[in-house]
Amino acid sequence: MLDQLTAFRLARREFQQRLDGVGDEQWTDPTPCSEWDVSALVQHLIDGDTFAALLLHGSSLHDAIEALVSETDPRDFGTEADALDEAFAGAEPGLTVDHPVGVIPLEDFLEFRSADYAGHAWDLARATGQPEALDTRLIEHLWARSEARVDMFATSEHFGGGTGQTGLASLQDRWLDRIGRRP
Repeated sequence: MLDQLTAFRLARREFQQRLDGVGDEQWTDPTPCSEWDVSALVQHLIDGDTFAALLLHGSSLHDAIEALVSETDPRDFGTEADALDEAFAGAEPGLTVDHPVGVIPLEDFLEFRSADYAGHAWDLARATGQPEALDTRLIEHLWARSEARVDMFATSEHFGGGTGQTGLASLQDRWLDRIGRRP
C-alpha cells in the first residue's frame, strides 16, 4: 500500500490532470456537486489547501476559516497545492490538527485531503467529459484506508451519504459510492 504522502501527491496529480483539461468554456459547467460549477469546485480545493496549510502551520481552526478569501483564479490551483505539499512534508510525525470533524492526527488529515483531491478529480472529469478512471494504486489505498475509517467519512459533511450498494463493478465505483458519489 502507498504511504500517506505518496497517496496525497498521486491524488493531487489526478486532480491536476483533470484541471489541465478544462476548456475555457467549461468553467461554468455544472458538476456532480450540485452546489458548485467547475470554477467553484476548483475554488473549494484551493480553499481547502489554504485552510489545511494554515492548520499545519499552527493556526487555530477559527483563524484558518477566517483567512479564506475564496476569490483565487482557479487556474492558480498549483500555488496553494504546492504550499500544502510543503506543509505536509515538513509536518512533525504525531501532529494533530483541530479540524471541523474534530481533532485528528496528521495521517487522517492527509487521508482526508487525498480523498478530497481524488473525489473531486472524478467530479471534474465527469463534469468536463474527461476520463473518469483514477489511478488504481490510489483507489486501492483510499479504499483500504476508508475501510479502517468509515466513521470519518460518515460524519463528514463533505463526504458520506454512500448507499452501500453491493455489486458495483469496480473498486473505484465502490469507493465513490462510499464518499457519496453516484458512479
